[in-house]
Amino acid sequence: MERRVFEHPLSKNTTPFLCYSDITYKRWPAKTISVPEILPFGTLSSERHFQAALKVLKDCGLPQNLKNLSCLNCIVVGNGGILRNKTLGKKIDSYDVVIRLNSGPVNGYEDDVGSKTTFRFCYPESIFSDYSQYDADTTLVFVAFKAIDLRWLKEVLLKQRVSMRGFWKKTPTNLIYKNSQIRILKPSVVQKAAFDLLKLPTVVRWPKMMYHNITAEQMLLKKLKSSNTIFDLTGNF
Repeated sequence: MERRVFEHPLSKNTTPFLCYSDITYKRWPAKTISVPEILPFGTLSSERHFQAALKVLKDCGLPQNLKNLSCLNCIVVGNGGILRNKTLGKKIDSYDVVIRLNSGPVNGYEDDVGSKTTFRFCYPESIFSDYSQYDADTTLVFVAFKAIDLRWLKEVLLKQRVSMRGFWKKTPTNLIYKNSQIRILKPSVVQKAAFDLLKLPTVVRWPKMMYHNITAEQMLLKKLKSSNTIFDLTGNF
């Protein structure tokens, strides 16, 4: 996976994080299961795990330093190697919001990738466990794609025995981030990206789930770039 860097304005009124009060219990549909209502697009059947995690996290708002800015410019940094020797570090750090994905390292690569991380989006298999990469100014945004992701988060936050059952790779048994630094992404954000932006099918036969459509993602990025909605600083897309 190549590392991509894009810039895009972010509204300060956007609140993409899930709060405890957002969780409500719903009965399972009598005849069919509505895929958008279960993970990764909804909270159905995972409510108790969401509540357990959110009760520990408590804070679900934007970081205080972002609330007072009237206009934000953000940049998204992927976790591949395309930035090597591009010396874009200072350019990346000049943005109000730097969004990084998964476990792409920063320390030791500052000249090329910068040193600032506002948000880091992760799921259990992609989360940092290296304390040398810890940043007190980073907000970790947890993206739950499946029910066991939430089970893992709950177990880690509550200092319980962490089960590795169901994951495609070994996950950390503890977090390097403080609870105050962690947020959970609203499933509705994933739903909007999947259905409104990527135009993925809204009806998927259960239990088969479609998390990625690489062709659709590439087409969307090219469309956004051609309309000058986003800009690729690497010049490789």
